[in-house]
Amino acid sequence: MQKEGNLWLHLWETAKSVPAVKQAPLFDEDLAVDGILDNLEDIQPVKLLKQLFVSLLGMGFVVAEATLSADENFSKLFYECKDFVVRTCQESINEKVQDLCQVYETVEAMLLKPEEVLKAMRQQLSEK
Repeated sequence: MQKEGNLWLHLWETAKSVPAVKQAPLFDEDLAVDGILDNLEDIQPVKLLKQLFVSLLGMGFVVAEATLSADENFSKLFYECKDFVVRTCQESINEKVQDLCQVYETVEAMLLKPEEVLKAMRQQLSEK
């Protein structure tokens, strides 16, 4: 690139500078938005809802992971829930909506009532 006689380098160095506001845009926002809206018109509502649901679940796990207790048993339960949700969303989500809701409620309880969840986990471990 730095060799003498490089055409690209010669053009770059001799080109007249043009302010960004005077340059032709490389990206047309209006065209991009039109394409997105066209795609949204064609998508089936159930598929859109599924995509939104999976996105919200993923975001929920990101938020939950950041605020989760450092307890080892707690972490294990959380990652088991997360793995179940990931596997379910990659397979057939339609048949396991009830299971997903129950996992969601478990993670919600882990965040809102961690003492109760830890107590229940300890009881289960002592019963085994």
